[in-house]
Amino acid sequence: MNRARTIAGLAAIGFMVPYIVIKLLWMIGLDIGVNDPELMGSPQMLVANLMTAAMEVVGLLLALALIRPWGMKLPAWLILFPIWVGTGLLIPLMLTVPVTLIAALISGSGDVAPLDDVLQPWVYTVVYGGFIGQGLALAAAFVLYALDRWARPLAARTGDVPVGVTHPLQRLLAWVAIALIGCTVVGQLYAAATSDDRLPMRVGQNVGALFGVVAAVGLLMLVRVMRRQTAFVVSVAMTWVGAGALFSGGIWVIVGVLLRASTSLSLIDGVNLLRLLAGVLAGTVAAFLLLERSAQTSR
Repeated sequence: MNRARTIAGLAAIGFMVPYIVIKLLWMIGLDIGVNDPELMGSPQMLVANLMTAAMEVVGLLLALALIRPWGMKLPAWLILFPIWVGTGLLIPLMLTVPVTLIAALISGSGDVAPLDDVLQPWVYTVVYGGFIGQGLALAAAFVLYALDRWARPLAARTGDVPVGVTHPLQRLLAWVAIALIGCTVVGQLYAAATSDDRLPMRVGQNVGALFGVVAAVGLLMLVRVMRRQTAFVVSVAMTWVGAGALFSGGIWVIVGVLLRASTSLSLIDGVNLLRLLAGVLAGTVAAFLLLERSAQTSR
């Protein structure tokens, strides 16, 4: 398992390097693959490139932590929070890109780039191909890491996990999160159906709604509203991926709004604020439960 984890982690790093190189070239003023150099040189884009390059460097360090012995000794939160945010960004993208390509192929549309004529086509291929590759590799490395480090807490059926002292609070937060998720799902489906955005953006809205549903179902299983017995790790994984997509997708859009310094907010901006809040609540429920479960199995 260690060998497989090492291969997956190194593959993730390999997929990250081209993205980091492209971002560094842009930040030093080399407009490689750029059709609009003036836009790329704007203060907003410089900040955006610096931020996304820094995120990718964090991802690279995280991949190293997942495959090196010292990574097993790091505090759990130092691994879990960044991988939660990262998978929340990458996993929906891994679905959005192929669905967009298939939809464009069926419709005969060439509308597959998220931005119109800003970048040359090969840049999208390198960047989004890299995102899919690193998403798959990083997810594989993390799953193997988690099974090595937390096998006992995850090995149970949902009905066999003892109820902890925070269970009433978990159920309350779960229901609030599910109510918010319901609003976000409706908002995203409405935006996808009525917006004149490019095809990737509309597909992304539908995919975001799908992961909201995944988070809601995972929460219902975690707090035992759904009585069906399932593997505890399945309910954790569904909540993890769904909540991560809510949080990361929401905060990504909110940061973009702040960088635009716009004084007006659209409906979808409000929806993404709700996604951010729902992701925080869902993630909090999962964190409470995992902390209690870890304490139970360490006795």
